[in-house]
Parts: sequence; C-alpha cells; structure tokens
Amino acid sequence: MRETIRHGDVGEAAQWSAAVLGTGLERTPNHTGFAVPDRFLIGYLGELATAQWLDRIGAYYRHNVDLRGRTAAPEFVVELDGAPAYLEVKTAGRDKWRRLFVPTAQRLDAHVYVAACVVNRAPWQVELVGWLPRDDVATLPLQTFPQGCPARAADYGALHRLDALAARLGRRRVVKKP
Repeated sequence: MRETIRHGDVGEAAQWSAAVLGTGLERTPNHTGFAVPDRFLIGYLGELATAQWLDRIGAYYRHNVDLRGRTAAPEFVVELDGAPAYLEVKTAGRDKWRRLFVPTAQRLDAHVYVAACVVNRAPWQVELVGWLPRDDVATLPLQTFPQGCPARAADYGALHRLDALAARLGRRRVVKKP
C-alpha cells in the first residue's frame, strides 16, 4: 500500500523532527546504532502514511506525537478486535532495506507492528508493507545490525497483509441521539 505524503504533512513532519532534534536526542544513540541524520523525519513520515491509510479505511485511531524526546512508545491507539490496542510503525529510510527490524533493546509494548519503507523522496512516498502482532514479533529470530545492534527481524514477505489488519480494526462511527 503506497501512500504519497501530502505536502503540508511533510512540512509538519519536518517541524516535529526539528522539535525533537532541539531536545538533544540526536546526540544519543538510538536502538539501532544507525547515525541517520533524518531518522526522526523518516519515522514521522511512516506515521503519517499510516494515519492516511487509517483515515482512508475509516478506522478509529488516536495518533500520539511526542516532541519532547522522551523514550519511544507506540504511536497509535487503535481498536483491535473490539479492544483498545497500541500500534507501532517501524519505518525504513531506504527501499533496499527489506526487513522489519525491532531492536531487542526496545520494549515490545505495542500490540501491532506495521512495517513502512520510504520508496521515493520527491514526492515523498511511503510503502506500508505489512504487519505482525506482538506475539509473532517476540518469536522472530534474532539478527544483528551491521553496527552490532541485536534485533528481531522478519523479511517483508513474511508479514501479514494490511487488509487482514484492516478487517480487525474498529471503524469510526456516528451515533445519532433521538
């Protein structure tokens, strides 16, 4: 599922990224060990692509954006199988990276992990590749990033299709009072 990020949303993601960079978080090692200058922008674009998809399918969700540079936490609250659930987006900044990576140093506090990948930068396009539930992520084989960071990893081909997730998500609804 490819999402073209709206121009205004790209600007907003850049502002969010700048706000987090102003906290000094860019000088701290992330879970992966990658020193990627636009890592926050890439992550926010993955979140915005997910929000666009959730809007299009009419899903109920809340998008949490923390600009204070605190510990990472799931970005979305959704309704999954009738109950509140956390959804986390893991975004790769390059199309050549074809795996969902969840560093072992990161808590598995989301119920659902969505893999996203930036596939074009002009205009910004993000591919929402697929998803896995937390229990599946917890049992993934451990691999190591080139920088030495251990992570749970799955090839994109092993992920569930987004339509399977869409079928389990609650929808926005309007209740009319008599």
